[in-house]
Formats: sequence, C-alpha cells, structure tokens
Amino acid sequence: MDLDLVIRNGTVVTASDIWPRCDIGVKDGTIVAVGANLPVRNCTTELQAEGAFVTPGGVDSHVHLSQWADTYSSGGDDPAKTIVTDGTIPNLQNFAGDTYDTGTRSAVAGGTTTIITFACQLRNDDSLIPVIEEYHKITKGKSYCDYSFHVILSNPTPTILERDLETMVEEYGISSIKIYMTYKALMLRDYEILDVMYVARKLGITTMVHAENADVIEWMTTHLEAKGMTAPHHHGTSRPPIVEAEATVGSCTMKRPPSEPANKHIRIALSVLQN
Repeated sequence: MDLDLVIRNGTVVTASDIWPRCDIGVKDGTIVAVGANLPVRNCTTELQAEGAFVTPGGVDSHVHLSQWADTYSSGGDDPAKTIVTDGTIPNLQNFAGDTYDTGTRSAVAGGTTTIITFACQLRNDDSLIPVIEEYHKITKGKSYCDYSFHVILSNPTPTILERDLETMVEEYGISSIKIYMTYKALMLRDYEILDVMYVARKLGITTMVHAENADVIEWMTTHLEAKGMTAPHHHGTSRPPIVEAEATVGSCTMKRPPSEPANKHIRIALSVLQN
C-alpha cells in the first residue's frame, strides 16, 4: 500500500465506534485506510500511538480572534467603521485578547483543527466585501488550523442584501451570518431582521441570532446601577432567562417556516416561556 504516514496501535475513535490496536494510513494528507498491521514502504513515516486515543479533529464553531474589542459597546452617536490594516493589528489592546497566532496554536494543542471565527461588519461599513477581505488579511499566514468566518451583520443595506450576501456565498464560501437583537452597536430592528432572514433563506445559508430583549436589559441595567449593584456577577442579574426566552420565541416566530420540526421546537420554547 502506497502510504506516506502510518499511525500505529492507536485507539481510534469514530462517530460510532472505538477500535483498539488500530492503524491509520495517510496519503497526501488524507486518511485512506484504517485497519490492523497496515503495510508500509521503506519511505513511509511511522508513528507509535502506544494505545492513545486518536480522534477526528475538533471543530470549534464559535471563536473570537483578532476582533475589534469595542464591537459590542461602540455605536451610539458615532458608529464605528472597520479599520483597514496591512495585515498587522495596529494596537493589540483594542482587539480581542487572542490573535489568530495564539488562538489557533491553543486550538491545535487541544485537538481542534478547524475554527469558525467572526468577521464583524461595523455600523458604518456600507459593504461586506472589504470587511471579509480585512479579516482574511489579518488571518493570512497566522493560523495554525483551518478557519472560516461567520459574518456579523449590523447594517443590512439594500446593496448588501441584494448583492454582497450572494457574493459572500459564491466567491468566499461563507455560509453563515449572525445578527443581534441587543447591543446598540449591532442590534437590528425587526424589519431588518425579516429582510436578512428572507435573503438568507433564499440563499440557503444559516442565520444565527443573538436573542435577548434589549429594552428589558437596558431597564434592568439602569435600575441596578441606581442601586449600586454593579459588581461583575450582576451582569447575569441584568439579563434573567426570561429576557432570552422572550426574544428567542420572537425571532423563531418571525422566521417560522412551514415545517413540522421547526414548529415543534417553537411549541416547546413557548411552553417553557409560559411555565
């Protein structure tokens, strides 16, 4: 058998089975054979697993790396715009603590071989394409594992809805977007949410929703601050489960498709909310 690499005597874990004392054969970076006593050539590299577990690489689908730190708090009267760089983060203290270098090295060390991070359109970005290009620029040559993006939408203009989202899918291979119902810098109105969901459904892509009732959170926060209840643990106090439950039901109702599985989930959510 023409193999480049054989991992010997591993406890191989698949989606359905665990195979002890098993070999894994690799050719051109792809697993092509799994079995006992795989034959090798003189030039084949052999590694001894010595009974250790060998699992598929993990996929972490929610990661924040090299992301502008004020994404969730900026906005207000002076909305932000994506900073154009030469691929180097200009000031690390203004970005997320982990970069693609540090974050993906940690991921690989823990067995994660694919991550999906967030490319965030800020409120003054009038197109998604420069945003995606900027995040690719910051990532290029720095990631130790495979990566992709979820694109956060904070300003779904007609051009973005009619052109950019389709370009995002067809030219960049990105198949998921995220929208927010809270955080002033990112939150969309119901009208905008419907616009986004309508286009996403036509394109067959996934829409993720950060579902929280922004007005309730603001009301709770204002009253907590007035009482001096500003310790970190009161972040949770300001957004009790009902805040998420109410917004989740609302977002599901807006997107409700004519499918029984989806309707079943909505009924369950409604029953939890009512109880």
